[in-house]
Amino acid sequence: MSEKRVKDTCSKLDIKLIDLEKKSKRKTNKIQAVCKNFFDKFEDEVKGMKHSYIEMRDSYDMWARNVLKPQELKEATLFAL
Repeated sequence: MSEKRVKDTCSKLDIKLIDLEKKSKRKTNKIQAVCKNFFDKFEDEVKGMKHSYIEMRDSYDMWARNVLKPQELKEATLFAL
C-alpha cells in the first residue's frame, strides 16, 4: 500500500471514530434523561404512597380511639364488678 492510501484510510477511520463517539454520547444522554424521568416519577409515586399510608394509619388510630377504647373500657368495667 502506498503511504497516501494509508493516510487516507486513517483519516476516514478518525472521522468515523469521531462520529461514533458523538452518536454514543448523544444516545447516552438520552438514556440518562429517560432514567432520570423514570426515577423522578417513581420518587413522586413513593412519596404519594407514603402520604396515603400516613393518612390511612391516622384514620385507623382515630377509629381505634373512638370505637375500640370505649368498648375496652366497658369490658373492663364489667369485669371489675
